[in-house]
Amino acid sequence: MKFFSAIFLVVASIWFSDGAFKQDCNKRRCLIRKNILKFFLIGDWGGLPIWPYFSPAQVTVARAMGELAYNESTDFQVSMGDNFYMVGVKSEYDDRFAATFERVYTHIVLRRTPWYILAGNHDHNGNTTAQLAYSGKSIRWTFPRLFYVIRYQLKNGTKIDIVMIDTILLCGQTRDGKFDGVLHYLMASSSKPKGPKDRHLAEKRWKWIENQLSNST
Repeated sequence: MKFFSAIFLVVASIWFSDGAFKQDCNKRRCLIRKNILKFFLIGDWGGLPIWPYFSPAQVTVARAMGELAYNESTDFQVSMGDNFYMVGVKSEYDDRFAATFERVYTHIVLRRTPWYILAGNHDHNGNTTAQLAYSGKSIRWTFPRLFYVIRYQLKNGTKIDIVMIDTILLCGQTRDGKFDGVLHYLMASSSKPKGPKDRHLAEKRWKWIENQLSNST
């Protein structure tokens, strides 16, 4: 994924309650009291790989998100990956969590609502297990596994399943994601993944996705 920040506000006819923030919705279906949901999809927000570890564009997007979150009463965020440029994080104690995430997305609504996380190609250059472990250190960072499902049920009985997947493990890493240097990175824009490292495991994950979709009603 390339080096920029993006923001989308998605409005659907479902709703996420404040109380569900504390619930473990990837293990059981969370009950929701109303029938409208507003949430953000945000990707490629991973700041800078050098001090101050955030970019002006990222700060601008974070401020816009805060304003929209307040005005629209948004309910949660979905991070689509590339959370930390250029080589992810080293451990769950890495300063990047604070510098690139906690101190940037500071609006009260963004702090009080969950962030559902996925790993991008640049995250896979570092320690993705550390990003999973950080879920135990942050009330809003929600990243239980590389593949997981978030489940809700509306007041009217409608069920919602949000299937979270890791495309690097399914399809393989990209040359630009490996980041072997600036020149390599700039020249790798047309590179495509060469396939997963473990094709047998990738096939099992594809079947898991198919099962989740077929079982979702």
